Amino acid sequence: MNRRLKIVFFLSAFALCLSALSGQNAAVRNADMTASDLYKRARDFQAHEDWYAAVELYQEALNKNPSYGDAWFSLAECSYELEQYDLAVKYCDSASKYIKNRTDILNLKGFALIGLHKLDEARFVFTEILNRFPNDVEARFGLARLDLFDGKFSTAEQYFLDALKRESKNKKALLSLALIAERQGKIEESRLYIHEALRSHSGKPEVYYFAGYLAAKGGNLTEAESLIRTAVLLDGNYDKAYKLLADILFAQKRYAETVDICDFRIAKNNAAVSALYLKGLAFAALGENEKALTAWQTGLNRDPEDEIMRAAFELLIFDTTAVEDPRREKWAAYHIDKAEAYMEKFTAVHALYEYQRALRIQPLNLKARLAYARLLLNKGLSESYLSQLIFLKDEGKADKHIEDTIESYTSLLQNTLPLQWGIQPFYLDKTRWKTALYTLREDFSLYHQNAVSVSAGLLADIFNADQFVSVRHMSAAVSSYAEAFKDARTRGFDFFALLDAAEEERGISLNFDLYSAASGNKLLSMNVYRTGNDRLASALQKIRDDLTSALPHKAKIIARRGSVVLIDYGRKDGAQAEQVFDVYKTGDTGFDGSSLDLKYDEKKRIGTVKLTAIGEDISQGEFKQNGFYDLLALGDEAIPIVKAEESAAPAPKKEKKKKSKTEAPPVQVEKRKSVIYDLIQSIK
Repeated sequence: MNRRLKIVFFLSAFALCLSALSGQNAAVRNADMTASDLYKRARDFQAHEDWYAAVELYQEALNKNPSYGDAWFSLAECSYELEQYDLAVKYCDSASKYIKNRTDILNLKGFALIGLHKLDEARFVFTEILNRFPNDVEARFGLARLDLFDGKFSTAEQYFLDALKRESKNKKALLSLALIAERQGKIEESRLYIHEALRSHSGKPEVYYFAGYLAAKGGNLTEAESLIRTAVLLDGNYDKAYKLLADILFAQKRYAETVDICDFRIAKNNAAVSALYLKGLAFAALGENEKALTAWQTGLNRDPEDEIMRAAFELLIFDTTAVEDPRREKWAAYHIDKAEAYMEKFTAVHALYEYQRALRIQPLNLKARLAYARLLLNKGLSESYLSQLIFLKDEGKADKHIEDTIESYTSLLQNTLPLQWGIQPFYLDKTRWKTALYTLREDFSLYHQNAVSVSAGLLADIFNADQFVSVRHMSAAVSSYAEAFKDARTRGFDFFALLDAAEEERGISLNFDLYSAASGNKLLSMNVYRTGNDRLASALQKIRDDLTSALPHKAKIIARRGSVVLIDYGRKDGAQAEQVFDVYKTGDTGFDGSSLDLKYDEKKRIGTVKLTAIGEDISQGEFKQNGFYDLLALGDEAIPIVKAEESAAPAPKKEKKKKSKTEAPPVQVEKRKSVIYDLIQSIK
């Protein structure tokens, strides 16, 4: 061992010894302290929000004196801050055995019950407190929070007003009333509450934080910046205020300053993922795309489940990196790993989506393409399975095993329509409808700036993976519905849509409105709320599925041999044996602008097609011309006919569906909370 290594080894061993001795000495010192001394020392740690150290000392105090009611209550407070709500309830009950008629103990129990979503029990606790102590303010705050959780803003407001009557300068009541008034559109009233809070609590950084937030929400960014800078002057460690300051600078398009504040936050807290997200947005706005990718990659390494950051990251990958970029393999790996985890849980529908995302990032990823192909085969889509393998061969990615499989399935499927007609379904363009997707200028967000625009970009990308509907995200936000209508009509789209999003701490609500680009009439409206992991992906897939189900079906004539024709409409599209289609020239079908029903003049029908053979993506049929002349041309449109007897027949009784191992479990939708709920809950 050389001399340098010996020195390093000696210093490391010495440091370990000092650490061990320090721990032993602390244990000895604590052993000599009384329960009261330990309690006082723990209160100091608690005051500095060092919850873990405080918990340790409170537990030591209780070991010396199990009847120490104040220690039980303080332990409950720390557990509540650590979101260990079940322990907080337990410790409150223990404290109540030794301390009688203390409403702070009962109120904390009520708030912990809210944290456990035991809302009826919490309401009972707060109501009982008010029955015994009618002037208790905290119990009113508890009942107000429960009403906010249920969306009852007016009754929650009354509880805060009642609290204010009893304590005219109560900070929490004033800030809560300001937030509720802003939510209800009573802007001047909100300002009055904020001004009173600033006057009565001028030394409290939290008051300046909420004042800054409300100013930013109202578009008063200069005022908001001034208020937030005051908050951080009062408390240099106020990370939430620094985040808000960075958001305000970003909204003012001061991107270099935004990066500086984000770097400051990251230097103080390496796990500040929100700073990395905003830093990436700022770099992207500055055109420094590689720096944006680096920031987002770092953020996703720390929080892989930040869906909006991942969506922004991947949209930038698509726009700024070549398909051959070797980094794409690493970027696609996240979705492949996730898909494999879903397969282990027998949820193939989620795995299918993840493999699609992986292939969107790296189309020639052999592992993802083969796994995706196997999923198609498991669904009984052998033609699609073969198409995926042929695509790999065409791109020079097929090894001997893949080539042998192609040869085997080509022989097995030699009588199928793709091989009979020499059609490769993988390359078919089956787009039926073209939609322009717009977002209005976004409100100031408490969580992710540009969340609506990023969600719109991901939604368009998800739609385009399925071909049926082509959705183009018009990345520049519009100022109004009229601007979107004019732009979509001028560009010749079939439809246009407006997307809005409301983000919460652990939930997201998306509103999707579809309009006719010809008339401007609203045709469809969807509001989707999701919470938990994968909430954004789940909500966007729901919008895609509902829209594709609502839009009418039609096919195109893609090949012809005499009276036998081929259409790009197969079993995956809903084709049925002997189904009949009316055929019209391209451009002779459309919408009337007031509904999603197709409009066409039956006098212009040039014939019919009756299906004689059905494939997965294409079908073959017999064409019968209408009139003396054969006017059929490739590209003409075939509209499926709904048989009269089918539409008149009573709906069959639904059989109880057996759960498949590959079927996705039902989405668990948690009760929706408003952003205001999260804000008011955070007020100290």
